[in-house]
Amino acid sequence: MGGRRQCTTLAVLALTPNRVVSIDTLSEDIWQGRPPTTARTQIAICVAGIRKAFKEAGCDEELILTRQPGYILSIDESAIDVCRFDDGVLQARQLIRDNRPADAAALLTSSLALWHGPALDGISGYFVETEAAQIAERRLSAYELLTGLRLEMGEHRQLIGGLTAHVNEHPLRERARAHLMLAQYRSGHRVESLQTFHEGRSRSIDDFGIEPGPELQDLHLAILRDDPALLGNRSADPQPSSGTTPAQLPFDAPTILAREDALSQLDQLLDKSDTDDGELPAVGLVVGPPGVGKTSLAVQWARRSAARFPDGQLFAEVHRSHGSEGAVSLRTLLNRFLRDLGVAPDAVPHDPAEGLTMYRELLRRRRILLVFDGVEELSQVRPLLPGDGHSVVVMTARRGLHELDISHRTVRVGLQPLSDRDATTLLGTLAGVQRSAQEPVPLRRLAALCGRLPIALSVAGAKLASKPHWTVQNLMQRMVDPARRLDELSHGSLSVRDSFASAYEALDGNIARMCRRLAMLETEDFAAWPGAAMLDIDAVNAEDLIEELVDAQLLTVSRGSRPGRVRFRFPSLFRLYALERSRLEDDDERRDAYERFLTLWLALAREARQRCGLDGLRAVKSVTSSPMLDGNLVADQLRDPAAWLKRELPSIPALVRPAGALRLDALAASVVELAPAQGRGDVSTAAASVPRGGCQPPSLVEVGRTM
Repeated sequence: MGGRRQCTTLAVLALTPNRVVSIDTLSEDIWQGRPPTTARTQIAICVAGIRKAFKEAGCDEELILTRQPGYILSIDESAIDVCRFDDGVLQARQLIRDNRPADAAALLTSSLALWHGPALDGISGYFVETEAAQIAERRLSAYELLTGLRLEMGEHRQLIGGLTAHVNEHPLRERARAHLMLAQYRSGHRVESLQTFHEGRSRSIDDFGIEPGPELQDLHLAILRDDPALLGNRSADPQPSSGTTPAQLPFDAPTILAREDALSQLDQLLDKSDTDDGELPAVGLVVGPPGVGKTSLAVQWARRSAARFPDGQLFAEVHRSHGSEGAVSLRTLLNRFLRDLGVAPDAVPHDPAEGLTMYRELLRRRRILLVFDGVEELSQVRPLLPGDGHSVVVMTARRGLHELDISHRTVRVGLQPLSDRDATTLLGTLAGVQRSAQEPVPLRRLAALCGRLPIALSVAGAKLASKPHWTVQNLMQRMVDPARRLDELSHGSLSVRDSFASAYEALDGNIARMCRRLAMLETEDFAAWPGAAMLDIDAVNAEDLIEELVDAQLLTVSRGSRPGRVRFRFPSLFRLYALERSRLEDDDERRDAYERFLTLWLALAREARQRCGLDGLRAVKSVTSSPMLDGNLVADQLRDPAAWLKRELPSIPALVRPAGALRLDALAASVVELAPAQGRGDVSTAAASVPRGGCQPPSLVEVGRTM
């Protein structure tokens, strides 16, 4: 509508459908008893504007007709929400008289669901404001009628949260306060019910100087003497009705390769909930890198265990997939769970604290399975965890969420890429048994190129299944090139790149920068100091950032690492993704970053040679000193200089390739000078001849002569 006058005009007409409203009545309401001399003309302009708005909205029928002495809204009253609401309440009252309380409650619930905020909010005028107040009163009465019915039906536990919020918003509604007291008493909260009475009594005396009405006072006395009549249809352990038992587990494709060990670990949750004393909830936490099959495992276990949770199964994707709006808010999850558990939309409290009270009451003493997928931080879901041990929670996460161990009995399941055998079996089953049997060697090689990740194996298998004219060798050859590997691992809605994107985009700024820098390294593994050099930060800060990547399951600790000698590696496919992001986001910084690292590597190499007495044999040319070569780094890295050379010399080709691509020719040449003279592409001979012990044996001298 085009302004206040049009809104008021339409409101008055809609409140009196199919009845003539005089121009004088409209004038009185629009100008609040002081209409101007041009009132008739202005009202005619308003009506013309409303008619135009209707037509622009696609309503060809003339709804506002001119009828002396004013106008009439000619319309089917069922098109007006207030009329539908009033009619629904009227029918519900008749159903109550017919002794059909469940049908009446359902009709009242749907009628109250028509409301979205206060009626006629923001529209002024005596007639409109008076009608709005009357409509609001009818709404409150309908809600209290509904809560009374639900109390009769034994739904007292489900009512406490909504009624608490309602009474806080309307503290003088004695009928609602009585319903809250009764719901609390029947739920075993006798003290709270008495407190609710005294809060209302204090309010009544302080504001008006009078005692509460007979209904509240009689109920108060009945609670004090524990009158058996108060129990009504109370059930000791009320169960949700069949219409409010959620079953939200997503579709799970038939399992081709079950992780039976992991599933057996999760089965411990059933034993814990069966024998629990009702105090400590059990939580299963499935942790692993992106694409490893965390969600699939959680859903598979939940589906095969669903029968053990007769009161329902709730599922929530906490961190949405790549391309969506990110993490789902706690309030959104809470409101959705309340509706899924049978709370009418209009009864969901506006106050999150009241909503959580209602939610906990709904879960109390019930056996419900909750699955939270993609939890980044425990705070995202902690308030939604059950308060007792009858329900069970399963979460998937990339991080360990170790604070869970303080407040819950946690069953941790760590997932890693499949073994070579299982990965090959899964890929062969997806691609087709006959085809796989004909090409066993390419199949194993393809599984390795997929990083043995279930999501990558699924994409490759689906692509082969959709292209019967391809051989396994065809796809393997296409994926050999690292630059196109992630492109090949996309098929329909399946994409390895999207799976990695969700994990990467959850990283904070400096952690993501460290991830991109480390991806430039082509070495099989690496220590923390290259990251410090490439980000130009100190070693402690670099280690902290790298540990964040380890916690996020985006880096792993290399086998053979030991305290004080920890090395890290990327999952092969994720490194390719991180390298893509590096090229996209760091184009101007990549060369400087790699130059700092390689300069420091060469400085360490020169220091190691000097300590082994090799510099006199042949000097390394073009090595500039690195400002990052401090005493702490040298002491840490070169405790055994010969061992350092033995470990680092095989990485020379991997060091040179990025240097050449970044046009660091002088540095690349200096690195190459450290390789054996014969061929210089194969440094394994030189590395193998460097002993683990001291620096004096003849074999080392011979190595030095070839450098």
